Amino acid sequence: MYPRRVRKLLADLGIRRRGPGSAGRITRARISPQQLSDLFVEADLSAHQVADKIGSSRGAVLRNAHELGMAVRVGGLPSASGPRDIELIEALYADPAVSRVLRRHAVGPVPVDVGRLRARFPQPLRVSDKLLADLYLESGVATTHIELLTGMTAGTVTRRPRGAGIPLRGAGGRSPFLRRLRAVDRGPQAVDSVPDR
Repeated sequence: MYPRRVRKLLADLGIRRRGPGSAGRITRARISPQQLSDLFVEADLSAHQVADKIGSSRGAVLRNAHELGMAVRVGGLPSASGPRDIELIEALYADPAVSRVLRRHAVGPVPVDVGRLRARFPQPLRVSDKLLADLYLESGVATTHIELLTGMTAGTVTRRPRGAGIPLRGAGGRSPFLRRLRAVDRGPQAVDSVPDR
């Protein structure tokens, strides 16, 4: 349908048009810092799960978490600039399944103390479909973890598997890597209730 015809139909129906740039704008809803801390940090729910629980949007949850300086997990973009992010990268390199895949593909560790992702990877690594599949399926890392290991943006990592026929896990929940890490940190009982995604 042509834009002019769409505008005429909207006018005929009395539907007010949005202003420029308003499509896709996240509602500026404020979420209680305590509520966000309880659900997103303490209960370790995903942004989608928090949004469902409080009747908000995933985008609003993530925006509020960023504004409050909370570390945004998978689905967000770790910047490798704070202690928690550095610990995550170190945990990725230390994980036996991840390090086995990286060794097989001759991908060495990149220092974590040089700042943001762009500083660590001025030029992203060339990631073959096989490396991508092995990291995602065999070692069970999430797309944002692959970004931290290769410098390839999470958006590209998310699109590539579809083109390579790699089945993606559903949204929400933790990746197998994070479940393994959680089990080491808190003991095996800590991951019993986590959905297998």
